[in-house]
Amino acid sequence: ALSRGCIMGCRISPKIMQYTERQRRDAYNYLHAPTQESIWGGTTQPIVDLVNRSFQPEDVLFELSCGDFRLAPVLLHIPGTTVIGTDIIYEALNRRKRANLGSFQDRLLPFLSDVTQPWPIANESIDGILCLNFLHTQDPQTLAHTVFREAMRVLRPGKKFVGNFMVEAVRTHAVTKEILPPGDYVDHEYGEDEAVSFFTYCFAGHALQLDIIRGLNLEARDTNPPYKLIAKSMVFEVQRLR
Repeated sequence: ALSRGCIMGCRISPKIMQYTERQRRDAYNYLHAPTQESIWGGTTQPIVDLVNRSFQPEDVLFELSCGDFRLAPVLLHIPGTTVIGTDIIYEALNRRKRANLGSFQDRLLPFLSDVTQPWPIANESIDGILCLNFLHTQDPQTLAHTVFREAMRVLRPGKKFVGNFMVEAVRTHAVTKEILPPGDYVDHEYGEDEAVSFFTYCFAGHALQLDIIRGLNLEARDTNPPYKLIAKSMVFEVQRLR
């Protein structure tokens, strides 16, 4: 059963995380955002199509680095789903009451967590994992030895882990339209061949089916300073077979 303070049978203890400089900036933006809209912009149709293709009614879904719940309405519109959303930034999770979720609130379970550490989730208890616009901020070794390993542990056989890597990123100032360096938002920009090799390395030894979708454009934006980042992504769908 799902309950607050207990994720799929594993106890968790909320605690204050030590923020990096980037996380402090994001926390400020979450706290001072003037509207209900996500600080990262709206949800695009390609993302909606990806979610609807990958997950099924009644699934228990786990969204990594969910931020201020930009994608929660999309996940919760799948009939009967329960969504566990985790982020390291408390100010992001605290915006859930402003996320226009309405009656969906009872099917959303947010908790504070660092997903680069072992997850407080029971083995084979999750029907789907979604992770968009986060993996490029992490060291590849962390992804290989924690995030992907934990994903394969908690997924039920036959279920999917869906995520993306940035392979091209263009960042512009929202007002002046000046093209800017990617900044610390993009720690590692993967080439397509590199991404494919990395997927193969990460999931070696697991019984799974790996599908890769090239060239899906995803948009993100920050508000302080104001910029818009358009990223071409390589999306992967990993289905655990057993």
